[in-house]
Amino acid sequence: MHGVNTESKKEVYDFVVIGSGIGGLSTALLGKSGKSVLLVERPDG
Repeated sequence: MHGVNTESKKEVYDFVVIGSGIGGLSTALLGKSGKSVLLVERPDG
């Protein structure tokens, strides 16, 4: 992953992952394959 954005500028994604867990690995692999991925994670606290 290239960085962390706290704001999304896109409205359409190929995949949306809610919560990182095991989905974090899937997100990294999908992103590397050129798919657009939105990962939604709740901040700790």
